[in-house]
Amino acid sequence: MTDRFSTDDGSAGNSPCSDESTVSLGYCGGTFRGIQNKLGYIAGMGFDAIWLSPVFTTVRDGYHGYWPRNIYQVNPRHSSCGTVEAATRELKSLVRAAHERGLLVMLDIVPNHMGGDSISADPPDYAHFSPFNKSEYFHACRGGELCNGDCTIKGGG
Repeated sequence: MTDRFSTDDGSAGNSPCSDESTVSLGYCGGTFRGIQNKLGYIAGMGFDAIWLSPVFTTVRDGYHGYWPRNIYQVNPRHSSCGTVEAATRELKSLVRAAHERGLLVMLDIVPNHMGGDSISADPPDYAHFSPFNKSEYFHACRGGELCNGDCTIKGGG
């Protein structure tokens, strides 16, 4: 999990959440650069691949990456300076550096849903998602009813 592995300078070791001052909206400050700085450590343990949690822009507190909001943008919170451009650049740098060490890179993805902070509104606001920003890209739960965020039917059904 990118956010939980290592900060840019490795100052938090393998546990960026150990410093509570870095915790903001569930994020702990781990970055692609932090992972890149630990590739020697990873390769030294005999691993030949790394598996990254989803890299896309997510809902506000989706540090784990499994609530994507825009599947065409890299999450700026995983960069050293908090921009999409920097995150994209640093992800590419991480992949290049991993390949130079003979490490494969696997990216986890979320193929079946988008992040939920705006979809739980009534009615849902799909405008926040990219590219799936219209209701026609989504379907209702059983029987055409809308779901609560926990997959139960609104109204107790």
